[in-house]
Formats: sequence, C-alpha cells, structure tokens
Amino acid sequence: MKTWESRQRAPTTREAIEQAIEAAGWRTDDGFSAHLLVGNDSTVSVLAHHWVWGTDDPVFELSDEQTELTYWVREIPPPRRAAQLVEEHGQPADKKRGNRYKQE
Repeated sequence: MKTWESRQRAPTTREAIEQAIEAAGWRTDDGFSAHLLVGNDSTVSVLAHHWVWGTDDPVFELSDEQTELTYWVREIPPPRRAAQLVEEHGQPADKKRGNRYKQE
C-alpha cells in the first residue's frame, strides 16, 4: 500500500496528492477540483485543500458525513483506517475546534 507521507519534504503537486489518494484506495471526486481534492468511500472522505498543494508539509482532512466529525492527518490512510481515526479522534468541524492547520 502506497500512502502520501509528508516526510518526503518536497513540494507537493496536486497531481501527486491525487495519485496518492487513489493509491490508498479512495474513489476521487473531481467536482471541486479547482479548490479541493476529494477521495470518497461511502460516508468517509479524505480532503486535500488547495492551500496544501505545493507545500512540503501537507495535511489532509478526514471527514465523516454522517457524524459530521473531522480529523486532520499528515498522511493519507486507506478508507477503513480513516473511518477508525475519525471515530476514535474526530471532533466537530466548527470554528473553535476544527482545523488547527487552517491557512488564513
């Protein structure tokens, strides 16, 4: 299994992230491709926001649409592991407790 690992420390292209999402077992959804890369698996998604493209230390948002919980990671896990991480560590995606990595 090939996953994106931020330890590579090279600028990350949008295409490399998209390939890593697919390699980890996600179905990609290009409906938001100008602003966001989305990998879906039933109710769990992995999101790569446009502000991580081109950085050398990207973060990815795991999101569960049913529970509305999110969890931020530095590597792209397979869908089953993502669901476990959100279930164990996820928090509501509100302004105070949401994305601690958000770029303003």
